[in-house]
Amino acid sequence: MTTRKILLCIALTLTLLPASAKKLSVKALRELAAKGTPTVTDQSANRNALEESVIRYVQTLDGKLSVEGYVTGSAKYPYHANNELPYQHSFFEGSQGLAMATAWLMNKDGKCGVRLIFKNEKQCQKLVTFSFSEINLKGARLIQEGRMVTVMDLTDANIVFSEPCDPSYVPVREKTIGQLTDDDLFTFVRLKDCEFLIKNGAFINVLEEYMMRSVAGRNMGWNHTDGWGRLIVDGNGDRVFMHMNTKFINRRVGGGIPQGKGTIEGILVNTYLPRWGHLSCYGIRPITDSSIQFEWQGEPGYKTLAAWDWNRPSQGLVSAEYGAGMMTCEAPGEIGRTFDTDNPAILKKGEAVKDLAGIGGRVDNGAMQIKARACDWWDWETDRPRGLMIICSTMGKTGKEAFVAFTANAGNGKPEGSEWYPSWWTVSWSTDGKNWTRSTDADINLRALPYNYYGRPLSEPDGEKYVMCAESALGYQECLFRLPASALGQRRLFVRIHPSRKIAASKGYMHRDIWALRPECTETCYVNFGEIIVGYR
Repeated sequence: MTTRKILLCIALTLTLLPASAKKLSVKALRELAAKGTPTVTDQSANRNALEESVIRYVQTLDGKLSVEGYVTGSAKYPYHANNELPYQHSFFEGSQGLAMATAWLMNKDGKCGVRLIFKNEKQCQKLVTFSFSEINLKGARLIQEGRMVTVMDLTDANIVFSEPCDPSYVPVREKTIGQLTDDDLFTFVRLKDCEFLIKNGAFINVLEEYMMRSVAGRNMGWNHTDGWGRLIVDGNGDRVFMHMNTKFINRRVGGGIPQGKGTIEGILVNTYLPRWGHLSCYGIRPITDSSIQFEWQGEPGYKTLAAWDWNRPSQGLVSAEYGAGMMTCEAPGEIGRTFDTDNPAILKKGEAVKDLAGIGGRVDNGAMQIKARACDWWDWETDRPRGLMIICSTMGKTGKEAFVAFTANAGNGKPEGSEWYPSWWTVSWSTDGKNWTRSTDADINLRALPYNYYGRPLSEPDGEKYVMCAESALGYQECLFRLPASALGQRRLFVRIHPSRKIAASKGYMHRDIWALRPECTETCYVNFGEIIVGYR
């Protein structure tokens, strides 16, 4: 056989062999997604995407492309318990299966990441957290939401290999909260100089026993991994929420939560939680039991001026538990104690601990409930909102800023009692009690979280609204409003937590069906505060 014939045979053989997939970096895959054609997007509140994002759809990919990088989180044991939260198709419908079929893949240099969603949890089991993996993109869909890139419709057949490696090999992006950008999404980050601002209770402050008994919980089984966003702040005054699922082993520990500062590491996510609202642009999801490296008994960076105890309310006044000060409710009504889901049982050696003496936190039923007519939250003659008035002193205190932090929710725990309250709230401050300045932080959308529906069947009129209306995650929102440094060094500081808009919540409120707050709104409503802190840094 001549040399020419030999070369021709080799060329023909190579032509018949299947083409190997071209390996892309995660960065290259994100660039590919950015080339997609913009489409009309659904801007409704239940989208799991950055605000004002544009979704680009790229055509289904073929088998000639693959992507490789480090898997920073997956459904594979032992780290699956704090995987993605159950995806909310709508406020009334969630999918735990989709959540457990989610993983994250990071570029080899750690500078960008993508989310991987498999067709079901079983198809995702080959991926191991902290592994170096290659994913064939045959049949996958590539979707971009803002700066979030997701690869969907994957199966185990798409996993070329997944080789476990020492977690120390995985690149970690060390940053402050204020340095985070959309390019950090789905990467493994370490946030510096952080602490929990609300230091009572456990890592997850929801009543799991009620949540597990909810309709959503029953539909998804007792292993339903719903979650909670815990407020974290750093020394620069920036904030982020820590997302932790209710099945994560460290959600409750016998010593409460760390009191000091430190670092927290995990996957940076952007998760819309329909029950809690869009807590912040970014969230961090710890993966292992060593991800939260705060000092247990360390000195906090944020100092408390006054905090309030709800166990001794008298004639509308609540005494300060810490520091000097007083507080009164401007809205005429009744002040009493209510259920305190901000302080559920803490686990110690796997058993629930009801007596929290000496380990931080308050006793059950220690929250304050304000029962008033809806119209009484507004002074209609002066066209001025009414709220909680707090008076304390900041004399001799200097720092970068003051703050007001509180935990709150609405309703009396029953679906029919979770309406008419003012939906939107803010904080204002003054040094003379007459001239007021609003905090520059965004208003909060106060949530009603009923759990008791008395067995009302879904077939009953409006029954589904009652039963599914956020009752699967009973707890309190954690809120932070910052005040300027000029609020410090004052003989008296006046602070008001008050409604910001004339909007009242209706039973269909989670459908964005809202009522105007008017003078004739005489229906009874309930607003609850678990804790209020005035402090500074």
